[in-house]
Amino acid sequence: MVFDNVNHLSSSHLNILSLSRLFNQNCIIHFQRGNSYIIMADGTRIDLIEKNGLFYLRLEQIFEPDEIRAMVAMTPAHQRPPILKGKMALGASVDLWHRRLHISPKRIQMIYDSGAIEGFGLKGKATHGKDCSCEACQIARASRRHVPTARRYDPLCDKPFHTVSSDVKVVNTESLGGFRYAVNFVDEYTRFAHIYFMRTKNEVSTKLEEFISDTRRLGWRIGRIRTDLGSEYSATSVETVAQLESAEKKVRAKFEQICAREDIKFSWAPAGMSKINGVAERFQRTVSEMANAFLYQGRMSPIFWVFAYRHATWIYNRILHSTLGSYSPFELVHARRPRFDRLHTLFCDCYEWIPGPKTPGINKGRKMIYLGVSETCDVGYLVFEPESRTVRTVYNVVFDEKFKQR
Repeated sequence: MVFDNVNHLSSSHLNILSLSRLFNQNCIIHFQRGNSYIIMADGTRIDLIEKNGLFYLRLEQIFEPDEIRAMVAMTPAHQRPPILKGKMALGASVDLWHRRLHISPKRIQMIYDSGAIEGFGLKGKATHGKDCSCEACQIARASRRHVPTARRYDPLCDKPFHTVSSDVKVVNTESLGGFRYAVNFVDEYTRFAHIYFMRTKNEVSTKLEEFISDTRRLGWRIGRIRTDLGSEYSATSVETVAQLESAEKKVRAKFEQICAREDIKFSWAPAGMSKINGVAERFQRTVSEMANAFLYQGRMSPIFWVFAYRHATWIYNRILHSTLGSYSPFELVHARRPRFDRLHTLFCDCYEWIPGPKTPGINKGRKMIYLGVSETCDVGYLVFEPESRTVRTVYNVVFDEKFKQR
């Protein structure tokens, strides 16, 4: 269908028809509320739709839907007509397209400008900002809040053991002594760490008393303990209140009672935000990686993980830390430099001298496995005897750190 010589405003992006020129072509034009139309010279009737003072042609009465879509696609994006309730044109506001697609207004505008999608009409300006605030987007795009690298606590620790971070490590393998858990206490000022091993989580309060006693022997006092919201620390956690029996609650609450008795401030991170307790979490990762390396290097069974963790913690306390400059945690706590005189490769072979009479044919030594420096003897070594499957502290040993027979 072609209208000749009726385009009155050629500079407009809309096809505006001149009524006077339609009259000259013997067309009948009828205006009535809800019943406006044009009757062409050949008798064809075209209905008109009134909107905002303008009358639009109902093209679907003249053309097929495929022809209309082709004409819209061939029209430049910024010249496409707006949408009508009768669906004569294919257009919508940015806000409506956002409700349809739930993508950012910037991407909607980019798709519209590129003309990559047919039937994608756009009109008006977006009321959405860069960050959409509609309820659907807030719920669907909820994400974990970023935990800053620099921890901002108030008050900051200003002396050793002013603030201590604690966490419980669950190990899937039962150790040689029947242990399944490890609880650590890391001083945030010196990064000096204590680690204790447990058969059940209920022992955490007992290990806290051991830690308090060990700290007193070092000449320091604990001011504050920070943990996550695990049930082993606090009786106020959701898991404890919802699932544990009243007897178990009392066991977990004992941790808080000990802190109150010793005048220690007890605080915890919100549920699901263990990263805020990052000092203890990072210690767990560092020591776990060191322990795994020792076990692999020595080709040892995972049941020896307790000795690997203990040895890794012993080394951790005596080497430089990134936050301490040229000092080690041991030096800041003990006021003296650490020594590595008794340090040997963990799980290496060692040979113990057996005292006794010099009888021909009787062995003077036995082969052992080195398990680290003894904590009960200042000059002894902790070893494992494979034949009797026992752990002992010895002194008269010779070490073979080459691992040639592994």
